[in-house]
Amino acid sequence: SYSDPLSGPKRAHLLADVRRNAAFYNTPLRPPKPPRPNSLPALCTAILLGSDGNDDFRNEVFDALWQQQSDISDSNVLAECLTRRQRP
Repeated sequence: SYSDPLSGPKRAHLLADVRRNAAFYNTPLRPPKPPRPNSLPALCTAILLGSDGNDDFRNEVFDALWQQQSDISDSNVLAECLTRRQRP
């Protein structure tokens, strides 16, 4: 079962900070679906990419998770992120 490593006040501060950053960058922010996605496949893909294009991939994964509400553990979603990061 999931055990949140953050205390209640730290979790509240983190969420407030995420909302402030979204407002600052004028970026829509929607809760992820599923609520606690398995990020290991995306993390492993980012590691395999190394430093070349890694920032673009991470940005695409961020958008997929927080804006498009996609499941970032889905290999098709990660393939789309890889494809989009390669566009000029």
